[in-house]
Amino acid sequence: MQPVLQGGQDAGDAVDDPVDVADLVPASRRDLDLEIVRLPDDSIERVSEALCQVGMFSSGRCVLLKGPLDQPEQMERLLQFLETRLPADAALVVATSKLDGRSKLHRWLHENGRIEDLRVEKKPDGRAAGHAGLADIVVARLHTNGFPAPSGPVLEAIVARAGSGLGELCQDIDRLCLAIGTARPLTRKDVTDHVRDAAGAWIFDFVDAICERRTSDALTLVADLISAGEPPLRLVATLSTRVADFLVAARYASAAKLPPPPQSAGAFAKTVYPSLPETARKRFVNPYRTYHIFRVAQSRGYRSLRRLHRQLCDLDLALKSGAGLPRHLMTEFVAAACESRA
Repeated sequence: MQPVLQGGQDAGDAVDDPVDVADLVPASRRDLDLEIVRLPDDSIERVSEALCQVGMFSSGRCVLLKGPLDQPEQMERLLQFLETRLPADAALVVATSKLDGRSKLHRWLHENGRIEDLRVEKKPDGRAAGHAGLADIVVARLHTNGFPAPSGPVLEAIVARAGSGLGELCQDIDRLCLAIGTARPLTRKDVTDHVRDAAGAWIFDFVDAICERRTSDALTLVADLISAGEPPLRLVATLSTRVADFLVAARYASAAKLPPPPQSAGAFAKTVYPSLPETARKRFVNPYRTYHIFRVAQSRGYRSLRRLHRQLCDLDLALKSGAGLPRHLMTEFVAAACESRA
């Protein structure tokens, strides 16, 4: 048995496999029956149950465990099984976005298997940083689809369009390859025609423009996003999630009587973030993103955010009931959401 730990993205992100599972499983174990266990939908005990079963088409079993490993009791139960009951003819692959490198489980995996760290570096605002690791993932995904490594300018064009979601980038590359069909060297025009510009028309810029009442920027962004193929309901869902975070932050700020955030994220991380309640720090785990959330939440205000949340509910109902053209409904929402009220 040779377990593998596949590192995912930042804490809380969904894990989308940027490499084939077969590439992570030792060659001697690739004929094993495969079962996928997903946390938190499945229990951690499902891992031991699956690995101890007799394979239907082979002598042993391989389990792909996906999801966050962040509960101490959960980690302890898995470690106890690995140390005492793990079958010799089994294989375990762990694809997780959250596992404490100081934990006993991490040390055991490091000593008894191998660790592939596939995290993509991100900027403080959550976007992917265009570094060599991201380019390597693009080349590997193209290779998986049978396409040769792109030229420097083409690779730069793909990386420049990458948003914050590694899984979405891989899906965009898959769509690009399907659109081209026959494997051949890609051109910049191929990228322009078939890869979404998730960085240039980035959806969270629209969220920020709405919450900061920048009407002109918000109208331009929503037009660009819809033209780029972003479904209006996805815009509503994303904005609703961000507004929910703002509402929670506004409640914390009001209860703790926090002063306005300092001018820099670094100062906030050093002075304000450590003083937040533990429940707030568990919800907002990244101090730099928390700075942005609290800055917008405190400037917008709780009552205004509640009103914005109701406007989103009305927009969602209008879009789903076909009450008007989506572009017109989105424009009306932007104008109302950016309006200043007492």
